[in-house]
Amino acid sequence: MSDENTSSPEQDAKRGHKALGLWPMWYALTACLAAAVSLVVITWFMFNWLIGSPPRESPKPLDITTQLELAKLAFATVAGLGALVALVTGYRRQRIDEVAQILARKTAGDTAHDATERRITELYGQSVEQLGHEHAAVRLGGLYALERLAQDKADHRGTVVSVICAYLRMPFLPREIPADSYRGGTYHRYLREGLNRAAQQELQVRLAAQSILRGHLVHHQGSDKTKFWPGVILDLSGAELIDFSLQECKVFMVNFEGARFIGYTGFLTAEIGIADFIGSTFHGAVTFERAALGHAANFDGSQFKGTADFKGAVLGDMAVFARAVFSEDAIFTRARFKGSAYFSVAKFAAMANFTEASFKRAVFNGAEFSGRATFESAQFDTGPELAGATASYPENNHIWPDRWRTESAASDGMAPLVNSE
Repeated sequence: MSDENTSSPEQDAKRGHKALGLWPMWYALTACLAAAVSLVVITWFMFNWLIGSPPRESPKPLDITTQLELAKLAFATVAGLGALVALVTGYRRQRIDEVAQILARKTAGDTAHDATERRITELYGQSVEQLGHEHAAVRLGGLYALERLAQDKADHRGTVVSVICAYLRMPFLPREIPADSYRGGTYHRYLREGLNRAAQQELQVRLAAQSILRGHLVHHQGSDKTKFWPGVILDLSGAELIDFSLQECKVFMVNFEGARFIGYTGFLTAEIGIADFIGSTFHGAVTFERAALGHAANFDGSQFKGTADFKGAVLGDMAVFARAVFSEDAIFTRARFKGSAYFSVAKFAAMANFTEASFKRAVFNGAEFSGRATFESAQFDTGPELAGATASYPENNHIWPDRWRTESAASDGMAPLVNSE
């Protein structure tokens, strides 16, 4: 060991005094004695000044009584000095004891914290390892262990949610989903019939993962607020989600870019701050009825292969449905678009129902309405934009915004919309 890492006892003592905020003993005693002598001298002179100094007289021999009094005064002075030394020593001892207790409590707290963090790290590592196990029961155990960790330790919730989302983002289903697999009830029936035993077990694990997420995001008047995880960000981009539901949930941000929703998908009365559904596909009915999509909702290029229900939904600063494809009914009855709503080049293969919807700005340029379209009682803060939009013709049941109508049909049976102004 080098000399730089060694230190003498004197150096250690100096560092200890500095840490405790104490002076060296000789320095403390010297300072106390000097202060005491100064106080006595000042007190003597102040006393003489207040009562007046007695006139000087010729000195007289000291009698026995006076000598005894002087001796008592000397002993009292010595006793006072001893008491002062004892006081200084006692203070230092008390100070050292107090600091020692504080350090002991801090050390105990640090030890307990380190032990807790060590247990959490071990539990987290074991749980993540279980998610990769070949047996579904072990994977389920890992999921529920992570859930318990996140519930007990709020600081780890973001990490746990990210792990569960990463698990759901792993591929599971074939890329091609049969067209009739999602019709009539949930997707479970098709999976039970079409998947082998191992895949059926994996389905149960994935459904449990989805249930865990929803269970801690439910937020309504009667829900258990102690189980709610606020400020959660769900990154489920590219995930395969089966009978997925965030009904009555409150989420800060979701990323479903490129995700596939199989079976029934529910966002009924959900509250989502930022919702990214770019390029997502809904293989089944989906409902956003009375949902609140606060800041931005982006469905650019999304495909809705089942009914898309946005009845009474509130969409915030921006709602993008550009290039979206609605294969079944698109229901936006009484929906409120508080910002700009973009349906440019969107395709409505069945009914497009915007009855009593309200728009701040509505852009339907290049949209295609192959089924019935109705904007009955719809309200627009500014005139709707329908340049280049086309609709099926003849169709006498279309209800367009004021001053818009269809012209004669082209060879493909679609008629352009024109403004009568």
